[in-house]
Amino acid sequence: MLSPLPEQPFYFLRHGETEANQAGILQGQLDTPLGRAGRTQAEAAAGLLSGAAISAIYTSPLDRALETASIVSRATRVATRPLFGLLARNWGIYQGRPKGERPFGTSPRGGETQQAFLARVADSLNAIVGSSPPLIVAHSGVFRMICAHAGIDIGRGGSVPHGLPVRFEPPDRPGGLWRVRAFSA
Repeated sequence: MLSPLPEQPFYFLRHGETEANQAGILQGQLDTPLGRAGRTQAEAAAGLLSGAAISAIYTSPLDRALETASIVSRATRVATRPLFGLLARNWGIYQGRPKGERPFGTSPRGGETQQAFLARVADSLNAIVGSSPPLIVAHSGVFRMICAHAGIDIGRGGSVPHGLPVRFEPPDRPGGLWRVRAFSA
């Protein structure tokens, strides 16, 4: 059974784009750096978030997320905290290959099941608690798992663009729904 989401708002930022993203390569847990466009996206996100009341920055330990989080950290003066549970999904034999080669809805040989990935992300969210909203810098799959856990329908394959900060808001009444919206300064 999944642990419930902590009922506090938080921000999410998908790491900036990499050359592998541009080429349509499934990165998973491969450690790839930001490309030029990704650094520009991270700088723009940092500018947006510089005035936000962020309590902490939790990041995937993969280079593309760490570099994005570091750029935001410099602008916000909030320290980064790498968190293993925010790693991208391990896609096993499909990592480093074109996304189109991965069959939809299957668990990859040598990789992580969707259920294990969801449980890992849910556990990580429960480790992130602060007095003001924290920022999570991670991957598109982590975003999808957060949305799934919060009951937010983003459709099959839905995601958030690289470098676009969003804000998750808990239900405002018992039985209400979580909401996610683009962050605006």
